[in-house]
Amino acid sequence: MKKRTLLLVISLGLALLVLAACGLKKADLQGKWYVQDATGQNATINFSDKSFTMDGDKQGYKVTGKGFENSVRYLLVKIDGDDYTVAFLEKDKKTAALIKTDGDKPLKGRIALFLSKSEKPDYEKYAKKYKDKLGIV
Repeated sequence: MKKRTLLLVISLGLALLVLAACGLKKADLQGKWYVQDATGQNATINFSDKSFTMDGDKQGYKVTGKGFENSVRYLLVKIDGDDYTVAFLEKDKKTAALIKTDGDKPLKGRIALFLSKSEKPDYEKYAKKYKDKLGIV
């Protein structure tokens, strides 16, 4: 019985450690982001707790999960019933890609936007820089 309890405690501890290692929370997404799409169009997005505003248009969103793959931390979000992934491309969480996901693979799909908290992103430059992390061919 003691062995079983010890095994359970160790398993729970490891599970908590893995969750903590993800190191992402909804607050990492919140705030002002500069964005650019594949056509080169620039905009600013402000994320709050349950909605975001882009060029004056307000839209709701919901964080549905989080994960870690290929050294990329990500949040799964639902916008207008569609599934997206916000992939944080650097450890400081100030550079990200918004991916319209294909099926159940969070880092596979079409990159809708590149986001940056510190500068206006250049879609082509970011696509080249992060192609290995995101599996861009």
